[in-house]
Amino acid sequence: LHGRQPQQLRTTARGLSKCVLDASPRRPTGVAYDYWEQYLTVEDFLRMTILYASLAAVAVALAFLVTELLSLGWGFAAALQGAAAGAVFIASTISASVVTVVGLLGWAGVPLSGLTAMSSLMAVGYATEFAVHITHHFIANGASTARERVDAAMSSLFVPTLLAFLSSLIGILLLCASRFGFVLSYVFPPLIICVCITYLYGVYTLPVMLQALHAIVPRPPSSATTETAQVPLPTPGQSPKNSPVPETAAASDSDPAPSAASDGESEAGGAALTDQTTNRI
Repeated sequence: LHGRQPQQLRTTARGLSKCVLDASPRRPTGVAYDYWEQYLTVEDFLRMTILYASLAAVAVALAFLVTELLSLGWGFAAALQGAAAGAVFIASTISASVVTVVGLLGWAGVPLSGLTAMSSLMAVGYATEFAVHITHHFIANGASTARERVDAAMSSLFVPTLLAFLSSLIGILLLCASRFGFVLSYVFPPLIICVCITYLYGVYTLPVMLQALHAIVPRPPSSATTETAQVPLPTPGQSPKNSPVPETAAASDSDPAPSAASDGESEAGGAALTDQTTNRI
């Protein structure tokens, strides 16, 4: 069965199903019969599943962006406009990733099956993961130009996304040590293509799209908190002498001088009393 083409498998599955429908006393068995649905409906299943998953991912990303922008002080209309623009970029990244993954699997000769459909569905999740974070940082950044907004977003996200990609890549590369030809032919290629393509589209293609089509992305309001706002911190080399001293500390530091004077006066008075007592004796 592994050497046959998908069209031959469909023909075999239809023939076996026809035998069962005709109430044949012989009941067929085998991989092609047990998994006949995989060869007959996998294309429709793949299209519908990817469509529903993409719509769900865009809806969740839209809700996340609206909530986050409102928490930064954006107005509802501005937050909805910014989230809608971000959803367009996220949907474009998901669509490009899924189409490329499915196309490369066909070009590599990996037959369309349940595992191939699963890998294509995983492309939706990986693409959403990269696209949502980068789009959010771009929209919430208050830099003056689109290039500065992209630079600010990628300066904080490039290393985390790279580490996430490398961790997934290393885990998938371990499948190369498997001795099963099924894993090397049907499991490893879809996963490695899915991870690599979604990373390239999310980290390299999406920032270019954001910079080129930044006109549809609204700028943060002047009253909103932006990603560039930072709390001023003391300089690492600042001397403690230059730091302001609280009044309570200054008062406590100046207390020893009066106490020393009072101690000196008490000692002088005690010595004079002793002298007077000695003279009387």
